[in-house]
Amino acid sequence: MPTGLATAITGIKVHVASEGTNHEIWHQWSLWHVVCSLLFLICIVMHVKYHWGWYKLWFRNIHRMSKSGDSNRKSPRQSKVTKVLTILMAAVIGTGVALLFIEGPATSVGKVHYILGLVWLILCIGHTVKRFHILKKSLQPKI
Repeated sequence: MPTGLATAITGIKVHVASEGTNHEIWHQWSLWHVVCSLLFLICIVMHVKYHWGWYKLWFRNIHRMSKSGDSNRKSPRQSKVTKVLTILMAAVIGTGVALLFIEGPATSVGKVHYILGLVWLILCIGHTVKRFHILKKSLQPKI
């Protein structure tokens, strides 16, 4: 969670700095954002790996529905918010990678990246709050 918070804070700082006139400040915040984002990406990969069974079920159901043509079929215990978070994160990562090859602040891709990141952040807070009791329970020492 600390890497996600650092990524969000540095991302907001990058956006604010892109509206200013000091390119050096924008550049420094961008570097910190990239570092925090890479650390956060490592955490995301570990999180997805931990929940890989959930993703396998989701992908299997997508494949099954595409073969049968039954798009109304529901997956058991498959949260729509988690699916949206996954798709949004893929879009945030994609636009973030694209920004590595685009020079300068205040680009249209940067604005899309920022908006997607904010939407993802809001949904992620809800996702975390909903599961906080599980997280808290898993961190308690077992006697």
